[in-house]
Amino acid sequence: MNKTILVDTNIILRLLIGDIPDQKKLAQEIFRKLDRGQIKVAVSLLVINELIWICERFYKLSRHQYLPILRRLFSERGLVILEIKKNILIDMLEDLENSKLDFTDLYLLKVGKNSNFEVKTFDLALQRKSQKKSITN
Repeated sequence: MNKTILVDTNIILRLLIGDIPDQKKLAQEIFRKLDRGQIKVAVSLLVINELIWICERFYKLSRHQYLPILRRLFSERGLVILEIKKNILIDMLEDLENSKLDFTDLYLLKVGKNSNFEVKTFDLALQRKSQKKSITN
């Protein structure tokens, strides 16, 4: 059975940004092994949330710059998304690219929709997206 590697945000970030060459090489090797089927890679939603925050806030990247790359990466066979199904994550990343909502808000919307939960929030944009008029409804 193949070993599963649980990767931290910085592994994916080095692969995506490539600003630290030695770390980029090590990150590339992890994903080469994934591509060859030698290992599996697991990614937590917490890592994805942090990755998106860093891309936008620290590196000032637009969603159109990095989200297509992340969607391809997270679609890889052998890559496991923890906490939710992979297809829900890919849908969230597609929605995120054309939305002003943040990753956490989209996660709540998807989970609410797929689980028949009602989303309650003080965030007006999220209220509108979740079809609720006010927090007290």
